[in-house]
Amino acid sequence: MQWPVAPTAAERTQPAIPYPAGSGGEYGWRADVGRMHYGYDFRAPAGHPVHAIAPGRVYFVASGMDDGSAAYPAGWAAGGRQVWIQHDGFVSRYLHLSEPQYAALRAGGAPIYFGGPGTPVEEGQLIGTVGGTNFAGPPYGAHLHLEVVVDGAQIDPIPYIRERLSAGPAPVPGRKESNVFIAIRNGSWYLITPAENGKLHASVLGGQDVPSGLPTVTFNWANSWSQFKARLVNPSNVPN
Repeated sequence: MQWPVAPTAAERTQPAIPYPAGSGGEYGWRADVGRMHYGYDFRAPAGHPVHAIAPGRVYFVASGMDDGSAAYPAGWAAGGRQVWIQHDGFVSRYLHLSEPQYAALRAGGAPIYFGGPGTPVEEGQLIGTVGGTNFAGPPYGAHLHLEVVVDGAQIDPIPYIRERLSAGPAPVPGRKESNVFIAIRNGSWYLITPAENGKLHASVLGGQDVPSGLPTVTFNWANSWSQFKARLVNPSNVPN
């Protein structure tokens, strides 16, 4: 699972909320209007990409225009152009989207970013852009209103998403005996140990004498630890 409006794919899986909504944008009771706010408002510039938070299928699409898309369910016209996606165990709703993603649909063709109800959607897929439709304009400002519905109830989307964020980079192998070994190059001995920095790197201490005080070299390595070890054990294949 990921955030819907973070600028990059990497940022969409970070625990921090990409676009804090500020006053009035959080889930909960709004004293200024005397009602519940059943979603979270992600502030973002008009036209900013909106991505599906998880894989699923399009459940409902409405543009609020006479273009062949579905009519608004009762009480949902205030959401402007919107997309609902059915996921495994919950529904996500994206409100106040901009007009461009419906241009092809209004012309009688397929929607630009996704199809109609039942169309598969991948996690992170572009499904629209932040707009100014209905209540997303002044004085509210452009934003994405996101809702998460579980068992028919609209819940706070922030903790729900944060607890389910997609896994980050693969963990670095632990500093156990099998991951520490010796390599030889040009008559020098190298002690190889995993670096504990969240990536598959290795720190190398080299020399014929005791290694203390010798420089440390860090090798970038995107493959498995066993492949890294096999390459270093062969003296002719030590990376530069």
